[in-house]
Amino acid sequence: MNPCARDPFIDDNVEFARRLKKLKVPHHLTIVDEWPHGFLDFGFAATDVAQYNIEILNMLQKILQQSFINAGDVAEVPSLNFDSRPISSSDCKRDWVLLNVGGKHFMTTRSTLSKEESFLGRLCQYEPDLKTDVDDRGAYLIDRDPNYFNVVLNYLRHGKLILETNLVEEGVLEEAEFYNIRPLIELVKERIRERDKRKLNDYRTNRVYRVIQCQEKEVTQLMSSLSDGWKFEQLIGHSPVGSSYMYPEGEFLCIVSKQYDRGTREDNNTSVSERVKVCTIIRKKRAEKLLEIWFVAGGNESGKATTHNDLRNIPRDLIEEVLGLVNCKVLKYAQSATTDTYVLSESSMFVFQTHFILKTCGETTLLHAVQPMLELARDYCGFDIVDQIFYSRRKFLRPELQKAPHTSFEHEVAYLDSIFEGGCAYVLGRTNVDCWYLYTLDKNCVSTKSDQTLEIIMTDLDSEKMKIFYQEYTSSAAEATKKAGIDKLFPNAKIFDYLFDPCGYSMNGLLPDGHYFTIHITPEPDFSYVSFETNASYSQYQELTRKILKMFNPGKFTTTIFGGTAATSLDTQRKLFLFSDYGRVDHQIVCLVDHDLIYSYYKKHPS
Repeated sequence: MNPCARDPFIDDNVEFARRLKKLKVPHHLTIVDEWPHGFLDFGFAATDVAQYNIEILNMLQKILQQSFINAGDVAEVPSLNFDSRPISSSDCKRDWVLLNVGGKHFMTTRSTLSKEESFLGRLCQYEPDLKTDVDDRGAYLIDRDPNYFNVVLNYLRHGKLILETNLVEEGVLEEAEFYNIRPLIELVKERIRERDKRKLNDYRTNRVYRVIQCQEKEVTQLMSSLSDGWKFEQLIGHSPVGSSYMYPEGEFLCIVSKQYDRGTREDNNTSVSERVKVCTIIRKKRAEKLLEIWFVAGGNESGKATTHNDLRNIPRDLIEEVLGLVNCKVLKYAQSATTDTYVLSESSMFVFQTHFILKTCGETTLLHAVQPMLELARDYCGFDIVDQIFYSRRKFLRPELQKAPHTSFEHEVAYLDSIFEGGCAYVLGRTNVDCWYLYTLDKNCVSTKSDQTLEIIMTDLDSEKMKIFYQEYTSSAAEATKKAGIDKLFPNAKIFDYLFDPCGYSMNGLLPDGHYFTIHITPEPDFSYVSFETNASYSQYQELTRKILKMFNPGKFTTTIFGGTAATSLDTQRKLFLFSDYGRVDHQIVCLVDHDLIYSYYKKHPS
């Protein structure tokens, strides 16, 4: 149908009639019941529809007559003629093709697929020279990625390359080469060249931020003395609401920035006055949060899970949607016989049969994952009971930068209490210096778990050791893993690592016995941070801690150990975990319902 894009049955009939008149040429109008109006031709419509066309055309004739009368054009009412030839089944199928690509169906036309000489054009010929299987709907079977095929198909439709944010050019190139669509291959290669050129230009320049601590009387002088490309960004005075740091009266933090070439070294002697303290900020100080939830199925007194009761049954794309709510992206994914592991843009996730562990950092909203994961565990795994939950984190340096509900531990507790009954909140360590928060449930677990966990959080790291985790000094994640000796912690582990640009490092390791370990590193000297966690055997924790301290040489660190009551001895704890170069400032033991929790805080002895 080609007179206009309006539907005479639902749109303004007078306007429809006027637009028909403006064409001033004979029109061929085909109307088919229950098909979208406005198409050029409905010759492929089903045969049993044809018998209704005359009746529908008569109805349209009456509508048009009345419309032209209302418009004042009685003399020019058009006459409609109907071609009542029968429609054959061969006509119905002559141009439309159904494809099954990777399990997803696509409907398109032979003319679309034949726009370029390619595998697809040969496949859909009336007498194809390529042979392929069809599914029960008669769709051609193609074993390729449906997400990238959608990009290829849209290119054939309109000649434009449009990518969704979760797709990359290299994936489209793989598909274009498989289907042998030469113009698309050249277009994608050009797009890749342009993208890489932009990345190179972005890498050559970087914006550096400096935080300058100054007295109130120095602010005006500082602002007027900015030169050489430095730009004022923000002035922070006294104590922002919610901040744990009390700025002295009359002191300010002035944030300035400058765009510079990476090949240019800065003058380290730059200063505003003798009192000015300058530091370069590239990434925010890490503020890790840890969530662990265990599940059981209702009515399962033994606590043993069936094959249906398995969190790994949750589709990966749904897991990634949950991670999106938390503000994380998946960088690497792998599976073992017992575990699914995700290396994230903001730390890590491990999914086991009956529990999952999600660790995130920065301004992520970790607790937004709780409710969606409870629903997915119920719908896909039959888990309708939370056996236990552990949520923990260090004290935030800048809680005002966090997003709800993470603006305070009280808000986090309130959020979790709105979901769970019987929650208990603990604070370990010195609240005016550094401390560690924990939320768990005050209940006996249905399943008998001998699981244990060691977490080490380190700050004030050795700057020479941290150089390993800069791309300036290390070319790949694998090289960083070997340089640091991380691969020797558990020699039989499978390691999935990632080196960030320009610096930073994350890795997940899976052990043959089903245990895991994970390390996350922020190497910048002014806020260096390393976290290590494992659920390996408790008997290894003393020696593991010694290796980790030697590997990173922190100025301060905390350890938290969870263990079943049979796994640890409180008397032994008082004697263990003493390290010659460090003084143990705090040492606290909490006896929970099913676990013992040991928290310790250490500082390096003055040299």
